[in-house]
Amino acid sequence: MAGEIVMAEARRHGVRVLAVDSEHSAIFQCLDGKPVESIRRLWLTASGGPFRSTPKSEFETISVERALKHPSWIMGRKITIDSATLFNKGLEMIEARWLFDVEMPRVSVVVHPQSVVHSMVEFIDGSIIAQLSTPDMCLPIQYALTYPTRMSSCRVETNLAKIANLSFEQPDTERFPSLNLARRAGEVGGTLPAVLNAANEVAVEAFCDRKIGFVEISELVGRTMERHRAVEHPSLEQIIAADSWPIRSARVAAPQTSATRLLLLVFRGNAAALFFRFANLLHQFDQRQEERDDNTADDDCEKYNHSPAPAARSWRKRHYRLRHRSYPQSS
Repeated sequence: MAGEIVMAEARRHGVRVLAVDSEHSAIFQCLDGKPVESIRRLWLTASGGPFRSTPKSEFETISVERALKHPSWIMGRKITIDSATLFNKGLEMIEARWLFDVEMPRVSVVVHPQSVVHSMVEFIDGSIIAQLSTPDMCLPIQYALTYPTRMSSCRVETNLAKIANLSFEQPDTERFPSLNLARRAGEVGGTLPAVLNAANEVAVEAFCDRKIGFVEISELVGRTMERHRAVEHPSLEQIIAADSWPIRSARVAAPQTSATRLLLLVFRGNAAALFFRFANLLHQFDQRQEERDDNTADDDCEKYNHSPAPAARSWRKRHYRLRHRSYPQSS
């Protein structure tokens, strides 16, 4: 989420940043050195994830196992959940804004279930250039490694006649509010994109730990963003601090949100008071577990004679938790 700083440094040193992600590699190949002034819009394609056609009324019942079943790509747990919420596409919008020096209003998302068109560039004369291939990350990685040449490979072969149909849909931002949250973060800029990213990491972890529901991922991120006062043109230290800031506030909010939702659905009368007491005990237990994680992370720092700044220490603690926290296995 330090795109502004990274790209400024790249320009200062006269180096080119090569995109490896499939969508940004596609845009890079479509642009082929054309000036930014010739771009009307960048189109990032999204598969739509496993819940592209799922009614909003069913989102409350979405399980971790269902969210981990992506229709097009085989990926890690975190990015697979991000694809289900479309947070991955929101983050890619912000990345594209900085990689290609195009303002957020000129960056859009279109749902493309076949995942064959990886992204498109619409030019000011109305022409649209797209990059197509069978979905395989080896292709954008190889292109970045061999740029500006292309190396012969038989790994990726695309049979358009067999694919037959390519379809496109407008994304539903009511069912997937992550796109609007990411757009707002990209438009405000500063430290807000770092807060968006960090809050989403915490929310996804809570969802995988079955502490919150699927719809609460976006809700938790939105609330965390509302509480943040963005810093314009931040330094790297300020970005690291912003990345660390959502950890405590987001974690505290998550169990309370789940408890309230379950209360409304299940409990009535005196049972509600008992449930609140039980939920509070669970929350206290989770806080103690976090403190143990923090102490373990501090011990690791001392063991290796690390003496990080407070912001960097908090960042390290969160990533210690993400590495060492055990998640339920998908079925």
